[in-house]
Amino acid sequence: MYESMGVGMKNTALRWQRVKRAMRMEDQVYAERLAAMIAAHARDRFTVFEDPLEAALFSVLIELMKEIDRKRDHHAVPGEWAGSGITPERSER
Repeated sequence: MYESMGVGMKNTALRWQRVKRAMRMEDQVYAERLAAMIAAHARDRFTVFEDPLEAALFSVLIELMKEIDRKRDHHAVPGEWAGSGITPERSER
């Protein structure tokens, strides 16, 4: 059985931080950022997920989407999917 989701995600983030030392210098900053993305969501209640790794990857994807939104042109609708004109609210219908 899996450890608690929060503990599992924190452990995943710690492992990803440790592995960065084995990576090329130019890639280490990205490993650190990925680990930080997981840690940022370690307290979230991901009760739907049974696997901490799945929750960790979901957290990374959420943070990457936030970064994309922050970099998008200020005229774009927040949450709109990369110029598609589709927002998450409209896609659920």
